[in-house]
Amino acid sequence: MCTRAPELLFDVYTHAPDARCRAEIRAAELSAQGRLEVAASLAIDLDYTLAARLDLAWPARCLTDDGLSGARCDEVQDALREHGEVEGADCQVHDAECSCEVRVTLQVQAQNVDRARDVFAAGEHCVAGQRLRLEDGSASLLLERASTAR
Repeated sequence: MCTRAPELLFDVYTHAPDARCRAEIRAAELSAQGRLEVAASLAIDLDYTLAARLDLAWPARCLTDDGLSGARCDEVQDALREHGEVEGADCQVHDAECSCEVRVTLQVQAQNVDRARDVFAAGEHCVAGQRLRLEDGSASLLLERASTAR
């Protein structure tokens, strides 16, 4: 799974305590596992776990006027770790930035999502064998049918 707009999915993690600006998301690695069912009406039922690894960076000017300190970067790390879905956050001062690697796990559940038909109508989808690829301009999702028979 990948997204061309990770800031929309992970906006909450780009805020630091008392920061003058937000972090830049330098990289986002996503994977999802679970269930997606598409009805004939194109409504979708979802039940999956989304795991993400994010590389975030706050320039020194975002956090302080008089030079970035390790203590200030530690505050950012502590704030990230307070999010319930954050599995881990490791931050350090590097090249006048507070750089953080954040690991997040989100549970997603929704039933009868009618908006899902917009993904099929506005985007491109392709089925090949056991795989379904969805592209809507902002994200790509590759789904593979589980090998268990229903």
